[in-house]
Amino acid sequence: MNPIATHKLCAAPDDVARLGFAVAHELNASLPPVQGADEIIFNNAKAIATALQNAKHPVIISGISGYNEGIIKAAYNIAEALNLSGKQAGLCYVLPEVNSMGLALMQVPSFDEAIERVQSEEGFTVIIAENDIYRSIPPVTADSFFSKCKNVIVLDSLNNLTTEKADVLLPAATFAEGDGTVVNNEARAQRFYQVFMPASSAIKESWRWLWNMQLLRMQKSNGSVHSEELLEKLETLLPQFGGIAKVAPLHDATIHGERVPREPHRYSGRTAMNAKLNVSEPKPPGDEDSPLSFTMEGYKGIPPSEITPFFWAPGWNSVQSVTKFQKEPGGALKDGDPGVSLFKEKPGIMPIFFKDIPEAFVARQQKWLVLPQYDVLGSGELSIYTKAIEELSPQPFIALSEQDAGKLKVEADAVVKITAGQNEYILPVKVKKEVSNGVALVSAGLKGTKAMPWGGWIQIEKLSGQ
Repeated sequence: MNPIATHKLCAAPDDVARLGFAVAHELNASLPPVQGADEIIFNNAKAIATALQNAKHPVIISGISGYNEGIIKAAYNIAEALNLSGKQAGLCYVLPEVNSMGLALMQVPSFDEAIERVQSEEGFTVIIAENDIYRSIPPVTADSFFSKCKNVIVLDSLNNLTTEKADVLLPAATFAEGDGTVVNNEARAQRFYQVFMPASSAIKESWRWLWNMQLLRMQKSNGSVHSEELLEKLETLLPQFGGIAKVAPLHDATIHGERVPREPHRYSGRTAMNAKLNVSEPKPPGDEDSPLSFTMEGYKGIPPSEITPFFWAPGWNSVQSVTKFQKEPGGALKDGDPGVSLFKEKPGIMPIFFKDIPEAFVARQQKWLVLPQYDVLGSGELSIYTKAIEELSPQPFIALSEQDAGKLKVEADAVVKITAGQNEYILPVKVKKEVSNGVALVSAGLKGTKAMPWGGWIQIEKLSGQ
């Protein structure tokens, strides 16, 4: 975004939050000012506030990669201050994984609390669903956690360090092999459907494995269950998910007695797909979990947006026909965008603003605030499984400011030892002028990297001979 930005401020997370609170104050004078704000924050806040007031459709984009609660609160204050002034502002939080918002809405305990429990109590059986603990937890901490668990059950579709710790490993379906529901970063519940049947009948969606475990625990027979039934139970247990059961048509829904075909009527080559095994085309697999069929035959009209498997119209090439399904080009789909928004607007209710403004960041002696440095090519969990992307991924590094590199007497590409509690890391140095003094950026998610105590403090030591 830097090349198109009119204003840039590279600062420690606390100072970024202070800028956000200063912008909110400029938009709404009833909000508290930022005490001790320097001229840089003051001037940037006035300019940003003016730009937002002049914008037709302002959108505030924030996230959690800074591991700072103040930034999240400041972004909310800015958006609500704009709304009070008559602007319909958008607010977007960028989250690390597809269902992060759904997990947050459940208000589940943190992993830190799980660590405390296994340390203080015995006999725990831990179930880990499609999450590599080692990608987000320092290795010594993760090893200690697993060593205290009596049994470890892991559900996953990938082999990783966490699956290697499993006493029981269950094959979970990928997004293409299973059906399910997720809550995206705008708190919109969305249904996804399997593209093809998995190669083995032992592969099941994680939610189905968990349901089977529950039945075994309750000593009940393995009865079939459909996702909408579980979503109804979820609504009862957690009211904040109200309406999620209506996220898509029922699994046995039809249109004029016909299911919606996954394949367009010009799906060529279907008969040749398995010709090497048998020249006789096998019967298409059935689907008891969705209103879709694994065929070309079925309903030929425009299906509901929640179960539209593809876009096609006469005279148009595939996705170019999307305008035929929209109310207007670039607009919403004719029967509404798919999904259910779990955040309900409440007109007439005054917003509650956050007023706990953090103090200005102060660098510590011999310690650095460590934050993740993500890379477009390589930081994604699936990137390391793709050879072409892996070849383009950078080597892991630690980035320091020019002043901090000078204090440590290290130059670019020098190797340093990083200590975080009982965890030690060896990484080369990059010197970046945009990094704040007292802050260290460390490569996150790249192959060969280990998780850091993000948002915590580390020590850095120049290795002898450098």
